[in-house]
Amino acid sequence: METVRVSVAAQSAALTAAADEIPATPTVEQRRFVPLSSAEAVIRYWQDFIPSRAGAISIDLLPVVLVLVLMIVNDAMRRDSETLEEAENITAAEMLRAMALYRRMEAAGVMPEPVRSEPVMEPEVVPEPVEEPAAAQVADDTTVTPIDAAQRKRTDGPRPA
Repeated sequence: METVRVSVAAQSAALTAAADEIPATPTVEQRRFVPLSSAEAVIRYWQDFIPSRAGAISIDLLPVVLVLVLMIVNDAMRRDSETLEEAENITAAEMLRAMALYRRMEAAGVMPEPVRSEPVMEPEVVPEPVEEPAAAQVADDTTVTPIDAAQRKRTDGPRPA
């Protein structure tokens, strides 16, 4: 019990010393509020405008950026999942049979060709042009009407009938 009394007395002495120091501190001088005119406010705070606008615009555009990132990731995931369509319908028994067959093929030394995910591009065969007689070209010229869309502009008005 004596230790409690000693600690309370020590705390009381510290609080009394702190309270005695308060009147000795100099008084704080109050500042008078002076409103600024619009021109003075612009001159004083013009440097704060650009960072605040940049921060506001970046906060406004952040959801757009997040949606675009999610769209790209979702598209990539869908593209990868389209190639695994058969794997979604396979049973565990079919998978075990396929693995056993693959192991037997490896043991026998028969290795299948790797499956390519990209289609093989075959070279296109370009047929040689066959020359037609000049009479056929003249006949085609009479049935095809040329369109002068490239020479006509929007400001030229309607087409002549």
